[in-house]
Amino acid sequence: MVSDYSPRYRGKIKQKPGRPKPTAKQKISCGPWFWKLAGVLVVVATMVGIAGSLWFSWKIRRGLDDLALAQEKGNELQRVSLLLHEEEKVFFSKERIEAMSIEELSLYPPKEKSLGGGITVRVSRP
Repeated sequence: MVSDYSPRYRGKIKQKPGRPKPTAKQKISCGPWFWKLAGVLVVVATMVGIAGSLWFSWKIRRGLDDLALAQEKGNELQRVSLLLHEEEKVFFSKERIEAMSIEELSLYPPKEKSLGGGITVRVSRP
């Protein structure tokens, strides 16, 4: 301990026995197995990335196709619904109901002079 603080005892520092530390000029050498492993890792990661990208784009395209098909079906159903509403308006119109009641049931509209103001039933003659 004294040798660390006293200038008189400063000299060459002794290193512990073992592997020497590399200097700036020395290269750290890796074996060929390291570079092969790194190359395989890069190739596998690239293949997984490409496969994932292809799968993801396929799923997006399929989803968009399903969405377009659903919109097309929705438009067709909306058009049919509009046609049915128009047919319903015609079917339940007041004029059609009165015409059907005269033809089928022989019900005629009331007259002003009829008793009670109700509907008078007349039998039509052929």
